[in-house]
Amino acid sequence: MHLWGKYFMAAWRGGRAMTWMTGVVTFLTSVGAAFTGYVSQSNFDSQWISTQAKDGMNSTGVGAFFNVLNLGQMLMWHIVLLPLAAVVLTAIHVLMVRVKGVVPPFEEVPKAPR
Repeated sequence: MHLWGKYFMAAWRGGRAMTWMTGVVTFLTSVGAAFTGYVSQSNFDSQWISTQAKDGMNSTGVGAFFNVLNLGQMLMWHIVLLPLAAVVLTAIHVLMVRVKGVVPPFEEVPKAPR
């Protein structure tokens, strides 16, 4: 909700583009954490998800670095690396918001007389 609310507010105005981008990267990091959580469940659902994701990852070339069939690797991504990245990115994002401030509202455009 926060991401889409800031998108429709055009929160990148006034030199806040990097702040907005750190928020987007933080969101994508949390999506990665959710994905690694799904494939770390050790049940038939996670086996299906990981085998289907393997084909998608390999087609983009990411499969050489990110093996979704390796439970240990996915568990470490899920419980250590991605949460650490999310916390660091969130801290950077909040500091950038504190430095730049929130984006002001749009200027109201005067309506033409009838």
